[in-house]
Amino acid sequence: PPPERLASLFTRMVRNGCSHAVMEVSSHALDQSRVAGAWFDAACVTNVTRDHLDYHASLADYRRAKARLFDHLSEDAFVVLNADDRGSVSYLEQLSCPVLTIAINQPAEITAVPVEQYLSEQTFLLCAGSETVPVRTQMIGTHHIYNCLTAAAVGLAYNIELTTIARGLESVGHVPGRLERIECGQPFGVFVDFAHTPDALTSVLEALREVTRGRILCVF
Repeated sequence: PPPERLASLFTRMVRNGCSHAVMEVSSHALDQSRVAGAWFDAACVTNVTRDHLDYHASLADYRRAKARLFDHLSEDAFVVLNADDRGSVSYLEQLSCPVLTIAINQPAEITAVPVEQYLSEQTFLLCAGSETVPVRTQMIGTHHIYNCLTAAAVGLAYNIELTTIARGLESVGHVPGRLERIECGQPFGVFVDFAHTPDALTSVLEALREVTRGRILCVF
């Protein structure tokens, strides 16, 4: 929403005892200054791909728009970057605040090791420092593991124990419209996803191919 509407929502949250707010800030919103007047205690960048080039003139413009998020960091803020994504980790050199990195394939502070991936669930090892805990989640796809790592990094920064973080991740059954599984007793998987750009659709199909032996039928 525009800045005045966002400020109104935040005011209502505070009045009703809300202590924290988590929000997705798109490159469109940053480019249109929709978070003007808002300051973030944490900023997370999971990936910087070729998505949204229908709006931004070039990939460079897209990256600059995303970087405007760092102009809204509070004094004690920290940033979480995906070390497996070149676009995300490229912001590292321009940041002076504390940074936590996540990854599956590269060295990082918080990492994951996929163990089993099926159509109905997946299991991975969540590693931070000398601690490792297993996480079993009903949400599938490697991209979801990156989302879990990002959430874990923020939780650890707020001194939440790794085992508590793991249980929290496992408690999330699904996000509506995000590889949402439809179960009607059929002997095959059916999923609904909000993907409406080439990059998003590619990510969804790759996630399903990882756990599907036969054909994948896509209705777009």
